[in-house]
Amino acid sequence: MSRHTTDVQESVQECVPSPPLPADHVLNSGAVFFPGAFDQHGCPLIVFPVEGQAKLFSELSKAEVVDFINYFLCLHNKRQEKESLVSVVADLRHASLPATRFIAETLLLLELHKRTVHSVYIIQPKKKDVVKLLLKLLAPAKSHAASFKKVFLKEISELSTYIDRSQLTASLGGYLIYCHQSWVAFIKEIDAFVQEFLSVVQRLPSCISTLQALSRLPLPTTFRELQWFCSTNEATFQQLRRELGLDELLRHCESVVEKLRHPEKELCYQEMAGTALFTHTTFDMLRNHSRITAAMEKVELLWQQAFSQARLQLQVFQLREDALQVTEQIEILLQEKLQPYKIEIAMDAATAAMLVSHFAASIHTPAMALVRCAEDVIHTLAEILPYDGQSRERWALDLERLKEKLCSAVHFIFQTLRAVSNYHHYFNKANSWYSLVLCENFLQELLSDVNADGVPTQQQRRNWGSIPAWRHKLSTFLKKNPPPHMEELVHLAHLSNVIPDDAVHQAGKQMSQRCMTLRKLLISPGPVAVGHLQQALQWQYELMWSRQLNQPSADSATNRTAKDVQDRPSESKLSKCESGKEAASPLGTSSTAVSGMVSAEGKPPSLSSFDSGFDGAGSSQLEAWGWREGVEGLSRLAGASDSLKPAMSHSQIHEKNISSVSVPEDQ
Repeated sequence: MSRHTTDVQESVQECVPSPPLPADHVLNSGAVFFPGAFDQHGCPLIVFPVEGQAKLFSELSKAEVVDFINYFLCLHNKRQEKESLVSVVADLRHASLPATRFIAETLLLLELHKRTVHSVYIIQPKKKDVVKLLLKLLAPAKSHAASFKKVFLKEISELSTYIDRSQLTASLGGYLIYCHQSWVAFIKEIDAFVQEFLSVVQRLPSCISTLQALSRLPLPTTFRELQWFCSTNEATFQQLRRELGLDELLRHCESVVEKLRHPEKELCYQEMAGTALFTHTTFDMLRNHSRITAAMEKVELLWQQAFSQARLQLQVFQLREDALQVTEQIEILLQEKLQPYKIEIAMDAATAAMLVSHFAASIHTPAMALVRCAEDVIHTLAEILPYDGQSRERWALDLERLKEKLCSAVHFIFQTLRAVSNYHHYFNKANSWYSLVLCENFLQELLSDVNADGVPTQQQRRNWGSIPAWRHKLSTFLKKNPPPHMEELVHLAHLSNVIPDDAVHQAGKQMSQRCMTLRKLLISPGPVAVGHLQQALQWQYELMWSRQLNQPSADSATNRTAKDVQDRPSESKLSKCESGKEAASPLGTSSTAVSGMVSAEGKPPSLSSFDSGFDGAGSSQLEAWGWREGVEGLSRLAGASDSLKPAMSHSQIHEKNISSVSVPEDQ
């Protein structure tokens, strides 16, 4: 503490008290002034102007004039490396005897204790009696001999030999601009600041001693007592600071510095700008500003150091109170809302979105607010206490564990509900595209380009130079109904895996795989894989058959002949496309279930093995299509598809496939 006290005192010790400012009647008289000019020896000039000589003996005393000269000489010497002497200019051409006597005796009085005057430049009086008196007074005497240099001039113009004209006013043959009223106003304002500055310097040691005494007070051990202790001493410090006056002094200093930087804003500063006095004052005020700022920082540092331990302990107490409140709120939330909460797996997108919104508003948002409050308490404690100190605060460890428990519980439920909502979003998007694709006849067109060996057909080779019409139709369809992105399908499969529901898991995974297969078939520019195409045709058959069973007139529609379907192709196509937009998820009916339905209608049950592909299907797959030999049957089917027109309706294609699948082998 003593080191900082010394630093504060050293920051202002350079401001040695100056002599008191001369009285207002001396400053305002204009009988003597200090214009801030210099002679050829570099000595500052003191001027006795002609127009003020009558006031010398009527309003002023010789002692007051001596004090005036000593005051400004002292101000000047404070800025110099070594003390300087003054030079005096007196125009006595029309001076009276009393004025001449007053000036001469004042000069002698200045030299009474120590040498003060370097040179005296006198324009000689025109009256002989005045000249005689002047020579008599300034003549060397046995008791005292004036040590200053006397220069007697006959004309004013001779002054420029010893003093540059830029340092002389107009009345003395120069061009120095000088306004006495502005000079007085400027001097008074600067002196007012200096006196305020010195007053603060005198009060500073007492303030520092009080801070030292406060820092030695014992600290209370309870929260309420410590709170009262800190608030009381804070008020004491603020009172000390107001009494010290550093803040007001800084504002005063900043105001003066602003005027010095922009002298045009105030008349007295504008008229003093450019003079040596103005320049020296500007330099001094900038230094004073730095000193005041440093003193304020150091006093504040003393206060912070004196009560750092008390404030730290109070902050820890406050954090503990906050932690207990947050802990209580977290426990209430866990017991009343999280523990009774049961995760519901929504079966549609609207319900899933509603569950997410309700959970976010009622549980997630309040829980995250409590988590943030807990983290603020924990992080603040980590900033103000070292690690060893934190380990002793068990309430902080309890709050950390409870926060992690709340985060884990809330995030698990919220992520599950959001996963279900996202699952329905991606599933509905994929299912819509899946149904639209299976309503078209693109799979049959792709089948026409494939033989059993995966080698291009003769017709395909002939058409390599041209793009089939159905390819244009497929391109238009994909532009209007773009397939789901692979990232979305992969995300759908991932969501299916994380949702704790077997039905959702199976449906989502199956839809993702099927859409990937259809996407690959439709986007592929060349021949497609036979196994994938076979699976897609099976899915198309399942979708068509399940929709026919769900229609009110499904039985009569199944018994229709191919001729009835051909008579009304457009009506059949419209019915199936509309059912494709309104149908529910087709994944609820598996291949085995479809085979069972086909058997119930008198259809062969061997169709359930259709998803396995040609390579491992055996004779049962070929029988399902009504053919005895696999490769030859596929070739004939490819040839038959060539005879189908691209304009054939969807229902015609589907019914033809049904008829071909329904033909038993023994026919």
